Amino acid sequence: MRGLVLLVWGIFRQRLWAWWGALISVAMVVSSSTLTFLRLSYSEILETMKIPVGEAERLQRIPLEGRHFAVLVGAPLLITLGKIVVSRKHSGGGGGVGNT
Repeated sequence: MRGLVLLVWGIFRQRLWAWWGALISVAMVVSSSTLTFLRLSYSEILETMKIPVGEAERLQRIPLEGRHFAVLVGAPLLITLGKIVVSRKHSGGGGGVGNT
C-alpha cells in the first residue's frame, strides 16, 4: 500500500521514476490478468468465485470462455498502458509541477 501511495505521489509530482513504476505495474497487471483468463475455462472461473450453486448453474448456461474475459479485461488495460506510454513526455521533463 505504501508503494502505491508513493507511486501516486510521484505521478502527481511528474517524476520520471513514477512514470516507469506506473508503466511496469500496469504492464504486469495486463499480462497477469490476460494470461490467467486465457488459461482458465469459464467453469474454473466460476468455481474460483465461489458463488452460490443456483447462480452458478444459471451462469454456466451463458456461452462464455476464458478468452472472452481476457479480451474484456485486457482491452481496457492495454488502452491504459498506451495512455501511460503517451504521457511519457509529461514526466521528468522541463517545466512540470515536479520540476519546481
